[in-house]
Amino acid sequence: MADQKLEKIKPEDIWDYYIDDSKMPSPEEVENFPDTKELDKSYREGVDKIFKEFGL
Repeated sequence: MADQKLEKIKPEDIWDYYIDDSKMPSPEEVENFPDTKELDKSYREGVDKIFKEFGL
């Protein structure tokens, strides 16, 4: 019975319910976000290290 309910749900039904674009920052607000180049570089180096360690 639960499977029948799941079959009726469409992906667009889920996205319309959970994604609310009104919560997104405006372009003006995005301009004020801090620069994260150093953080991005550190993150990428950590990810690359993990990929290399596990052969991914």
